[in-house]
Amino acid sequence: MENLQVKNNFSDEAILSLVSNVHIKPTKPKTLTSCTQALTKTVSDLWCGFGNFAFNTELCEKKVRQIAQKLALAIDENSVERVKLLKQEYGKNDEFVQAKKFLNEKCKQVWNVFEPYNNIPYEAMKALGITNQPTLDDLLGNSVRFFEKDNGKTTANIINSILNNPRINYTIEDIHRYLADMNFKENCKYNKETIKYLIVKQNYDDMKLEELGVNKTEFNSVLKILPFKYKAKNFAQNLCLCFN
Repeated sequence: MENLQVKNNFSDEAILSLVSNVHIKPTKPKTLTSCTQALTKTVSDLWCGFGNFAFNTELCEKKVRQIAQKLALAIDENSVERVKLLKQEYGKNDEFVQAKKFLNEKCKQVWNVFEPYNNIPYEAMKALGITNQPTLDDLLGNSVRFFEKDNGKTTANIINSILNNPRINYTIEDIHRYLADMNFKENCKYNKETIKYLIVKQNYDDMKLEELGVNKTEFNSVLKILPFKYKAKNFAQNLCLCFN
């Protein structure tokens, strides 16, 4: 009988290699402030002028840079009050929006969800409206678009790791909505290993899988290779529907 176990400790490095916007870097900033301090006026203006260093042009405008530095310091110190004061002072400015966008990207690098950290300033980030949580498209996009065609367990392993990572807040309901959306918008099809995982580990039935674009034939073909208890469970669920 085929082993149905899905490992919880799917390599963080393996997940990172599939994530669209998260990269392992040799030197990683330790604080949000460190992301902005290096961009001094003289150097950043020089780089912006030449345009040869695209990764350093994010805070070219002086006012954007100043706001970002103030916000970064407030977040690093987890000061909700200071973040709120800065929002009151600059919140209506376009430069504030740019600074917020910059910090939203950088906090995902500083407090990467695949690495353990103490004292993450969740309250201050929430007050500003930014998060260190990657999007589900960052986490699952590459796997759903490319690796489902290989009939492998990549997507199932990543879903399992997301749900078992205490630093990631997504639920199976969030993931279900994402998978359904990918099927609807991009016609992504899910392979037998993913379907099997959803049936065995997430208690999916044929109706739930139909929302992901899995038809009855595909469902039944997977059900045939599962232990008897899953066939019986599906029969009982369908029987209950007949009497409701």
